Amino acid sequence: MSRRTLLGACVAAYVVLLVVAATVLPDEVPLHVGIDGTVDRTGSRVEALLLLGGLGLGTVALLAGGALAAPRLPLAWINVPHLAWWSATPQREARMRRMLADDLWLLACATTGLFALVLVAVVLLARGGDDVTGPLLLVAVVVWGLVVGVGGVLAARRRYRPDDQPDDRP
Repeated sequence: MSRRTLLGACVAAYVVLLVVAATVLPDEVPLHVGIDGTVDRTGSRVEALLLLGGLGLGTVALLAGGALAAPRLPLAWINVPHLAWWSATPQREARMRRMLADDLWLLACATTGLFALVLVAVVLLARGGDDVTGPLLLVAVVVWGLVVGVGGVLAARRRYRPDDQPDDRP
């Protein structure tokens, strides 16, 4: 399955979740949960759907746009490890740009998953979720951040290591 197809499936699933949420959310919806897990801001169902739909789909569109633009982005806009090595020859630069595009497609899919998780948590909270839902959402977001953030940085160090450098593992 291509990265684009995977993202298409992730976005389709998110849109289905948005449609389901539109049918099951009450008129008043929690829009912000404090660090202690309590709801400290509410809004209308329409506001929640516009906020979650707009942020989710907008962020994914931005990342997918970056993936589509990767072959044409100015080098000054690209931040990958060892950029000077990657841009030294046309073949290396083309490979680096393909890898960057692949990484952006995967990040867009992972981000869609995060927004889907938040949407499900909002629905659970709005429909009378217990005191566990807020803290679980916080834990899920932190875990997502660690996996995607830290994992992505570590993977990028290996993925973008120049071919002529030895593996830096012990």
